[in-house]
Amino acid sequence: MNKLEFIGIDVSKKTLDVWLYFLGQYHQFENNLKGHSKLLQWVKQLIAGDLETVRFCFEHTGIYSFPLSIYLTERSIPYYQVSGLMVKRSLGLARGKNDKVDAKHLAEFAFRHHDRLVPYQIPSKTILSLKKLIALRARFVKHRSGFKNEVREIKSMGLLELHQEVIDQSMEMIIILNKRIRSLDNKIKCLISDNPEVKQTFIKITAIKGVGLILGATMIASTNNFKLFDRWRKFACYVGTAPFEHLSGTSYRGRTRVSTLGNRHIKSTLWLAALSSIQHNPELKEYYHRKLNEGKPKLSVLNGVCNKLLSRIFAVALRKEEFVNIYKFAA
Repeated sequence: MNKLEFIGIDVSKKTLDVWLYFLGQYHQFENNLKGHSKLLQWVKQLIAGDLETVRFCFEHTGIYSFPLSIYLTERSIPYYQVSGLMVKRSLGLARGKNDKVDAKHLAEFAFRHHDRLVPYQIPSKTILSLKKLIALRARFVKHRSGFKNEVREIKSMGLLELHQEVIDQSMEMIIILNKRIRSLDNKIKCLISDNPEVKQTFIKITAIKGVGLILGATMIASTNNFKLFDRWRKFACYVGTAPFEHLSGTSYRGRTRVSTLGNRHIKSTLWLAALSSIQHNPELKEYYHRKLNEGKPKLSVLNGVCNKLLSRIFAVALRKEEFVNIYKFAA
């Protein structure tokens, strides 16, 4: 096999800045179908070989990088979609930036880490649609919370007459958002029901007490129906619920704590599920109060409940088995 060439692409709304690592060549293309075609033609001319010997690498920039992902996938061209933070941390000290330099850094990152990187695969339409609906629902919930907080604050200060118009308008928006959220919930249910594989997974994981519609759908969407992660501990690290030690030599003994680097949306959804579980799941309720009585911090115990939920969700989903509540058989 010929030596691989690594191509970094800095994606923006209108342009693609492209750098070839070993050849040291740079060019800019339009971020559209015509530009994508010209990009491949330019690369073929430079490498004078098959595109199987190249690896494209670019950051995940949502709708801006999605057309390029589709274009490469349809032509069976392997590529990496990487985290921008990962690339930035790997560079060390860097002064200044521009699109050309960013493309060069992406090419270098792909070269140095290609033995650990996995070619990206676009999720199914069901998973992509599920992600969009969940994200839209989260925005609606956030806006609804804002209106609710405003009404609550006005009432607590006894300023009803002075701000009655604000209250009326806010209540109208809350009613509208409630309808939108219920509509999205129904669409999420229909989307899951229309895909047999996703539906089967959803039924199994929602049999666990504390795992409802939103957490179940979020877990399926964020793991590509449990194909992206083979262990729950990896996913816990991804969302930010995995505890890590902070030690150095013999003099520094920091407290074991979770990392701030994690998916906050999934983590907040998990925490809401954990709060529900300690009220309605007898086993996790007992665990929660037992740990509190042992003197454990409340937030640390809740984080432990999150991890217990994750371990059960992954066990059921990966083994493709029904959830068995063994707690009810305990003496």
